[in-house]
Amino acid sequence: ACDVFNQLVHIARKIGDPVLERAVDFVLADEITHVRMGSKWLTKLTEGDAERRRRAIEFQENIDERFNLGGVRREGDHDAVSISIATDVRRLAGFT
Repeated sequence: ACDVFNQLVHIARKIGDPVLERAVDFVLADEITHVRMGSKWLTKLTEGDAERRRRAIEFQENIDERFNLGGVRREGDHDAVSISIATDVRRLAGFT
């Protein structure tokens, strides 16, 4: 979701719609917080249990693959790909 919302902020900025840009940026900020909390809880709840952590990460990867929008999400500039992977936003959310 972070990638999609980040792309929508870029699109709103590009078309000159400040209301849409601010609205989606607000939703993106909420999603960053949501993802950060989920990552912290995943770490805490799987602490000391490598198998549980492996299964949780496998589940996350499975979900990520299902919601990859047919593979259109890729690394690259906002204007070069349909949905760019938002590495800066992901970093804010606690991804490494």
